[in-house]
Amino acid sequence: MPTKVFHFTRVEHLSSIVESGLLSDSRARAAGLMQIEVGQQSIKQRRAETPVHVGPGGVVADYTPFYYAPRSPMMHNIHSGKVPSYQDGTDRLIYLATTTQQLVHADSTWVATDRNAVLKTAEFSLDDARVTDMIDWQVMTLEPCIPVADHPDRIERRMAEFLVHDTVPFGNLLAIGVKSPDLAAEVDQVLEQHGSSLRALVRPAWYF
Repeated sequence: MPTKVFHFTRVEHLSSIVESGLLSDSRARAAGLMQIEVGQQSIKQRRAETPVHVGPGGVVADYTPFYYAPRSPMMHNIHSGKVPSYQDGTDRLIYLATTTQQLVHADSTWVATDRNAVLKTAEFSLDDARVTDMIDWQVMTLEPCIPVADHPDRIERRMAEFLVHDTVPFGNLLAIGVKSPDLAAEVDQVLEQHGSSLRALVRPAWYF
């Protein structure tokens, strides 16, 4: 079965993503394409400082992150108003979904982690077989925001990442998920304007 992965961003970024691809934070900032920051600034700063010691190297911010399940702890923090620099909720966030197989087949340069990539305990791997073993797949099926006794690191493992270096061309994205029909209509209009045949999927269950 294909391994689905998800990245979320504001709908305002969709037009530039169709045109230029889904860029890493480093590339998007350098190009002036980061219109609305939805991430927690302290974590963004750590991603810009945390080195990647395998593959093409650099820092975590040089990679576009995908997660192995929707409803991530970060999405929960946004929903709960716990991101001081972003208080607009989740209604205008869109999911860009694909599969690890699609990204690998497209010769993307990637690195996978077993938990949030900025943590000192994070394990990085370039080995397909090792990645399958190190991801806690059971945690991906559970609610992401409450640690439990037998999974004290549950939240950080729920944020395991599939990191793609630099850029993901738009053609490697297989689906766009949204929270409401109104946002789907807005997304579809942008896609039509760019000549894309992709259409938004209304997936409220991917949100809180």
